Amino acid sequence: MCSVLEAELWGIFNGLKLDWSRGFRKIYVFVDFVNAITLLKDGCITTNPQRTLVENSYQIHNNNGEVNWKHIFREINQVADDLVKHCLSLDNGIKIFKFSPSFISNVSLVDGVAFPISF
Repeated sequence: MCSVLEAELWGIFNGLKLDWSRGFRKIYVFVDFVNAITLLKDGCITTNPQRTLVENSYQIHNNNGEVNWKHIFREINQVADDLVKHCLSLDNGIKIFKFSPSFISNVSLVDGVAFPISF
C-alpha cells in the first residue's frame, strides 16, 4: 500500500513516460494535489522516500521537452477523478482509451464548459 502522494507521483510519472514514448514533447500536467506539484517543481531532500520517483519524472521533463505543471482543484478535474475511480475496479496496469469512455461523457462536458482552464 502506498501513500496518496506516492500514488499521485506514480500516476504522473507513468503518464509522462507514456506521453514521451508517443512523441509528445510539450506536455501539460494538471494535478489536484499541491504537494506533488511542489516536489516536482522544487525537488526534494535526499532522505525523502519519493526522491527517485521525483527525479525520474524530472528527467523526462528535462530531456529536451517542455512540461508545464499546474495545480487545479479536484472539483474542476472531475474527469480524472472518475477515471481513477473506474481504474480502481480494474486489474493492475495502465489502461489507454482511444476515445472518451461513456462513463465520463457528462462529466467531461462539465470540466470543459463550466471550468475552462487557461494556459
